[in-house]
Amino acid sequence: IEKKCIEHLTDRKVDGILLCSVNNSKDYDKYLKSLNIPIVTVINKTSESFHYISIDDRIAMKQATRHVIDKGYKRIIYLSPALSYRDKMNIYAVNQRFIGFTDAIKESTSDIETIIIDNKNFTDLFDGIKFTGSKKTAVICTSDIFAIEVLSYFKRRGIKVPGDAGIMGFDNIDVLKYIEPALTTVSYPMDDIGIKAVELLLRLVEGANVHEVPVLEHRIIDRMSL
Repeated sequence: IEKKCIEHLTDRKVDGILLCSVNNSKDYDKYLKSLNIPIVTVINKTSESFHYISIDDRIAMKQATRHVIDKGYKRIIYLSPALSYRDKMNIYAVNQRFIGFTDAIKESTSDIETIIIDNKNFTDLFDGIKFTGSKKTAVICTSDIFAIEVLSYFKRRGIKVPGDAGIMGFDNIDVLKYIEPALTTVSYPMDDIGIKAVELLLRLVEGANVHEVPVLEHRIIDRMSL
């Protein structure tokens, strides 16, 4: 489907393409090169052959995990349903976040119990986990959407946040302003990613030689859910 979309664009003689790809094989890389059109990738990196605009997801999640550990949590549930697609499609950003999480756990001087959940039906698995009167537990979510779902689940079960369990999100989406308790999350400049990607693509279309691409900044937004 993605290739059909690209062919639809190339048939109409576009000057450049911004691409958030679900593919990253060697054959796909070869295919993109054969188009001879400037391409800038965002969010999901395809290969070193094309410029990539985003944050450093690995560092961002590593810092987020350290933030949770520094709050005194001894058990961390890492919730990332997209990991179930790792052998089927390009989930570069998700993979980088998972690597960052494992980096932080390995480097921690504390004894941290971890539970990895890559199933979108995570509430079924949560039913078997004791949150109250157990190890101080936090759920790190790879997107705020999942963090909101976890918060809703906890409210239904009468699990207090952050009293019985903590929650860490990622993305800092606008809807968080309406969520109680306010969710701790990772914020990054999505608008700037789009702006920088377009600016870079225009430079490539004009024939400029671009050697270095800036990594955009992220920050931890500490709120009431931890």
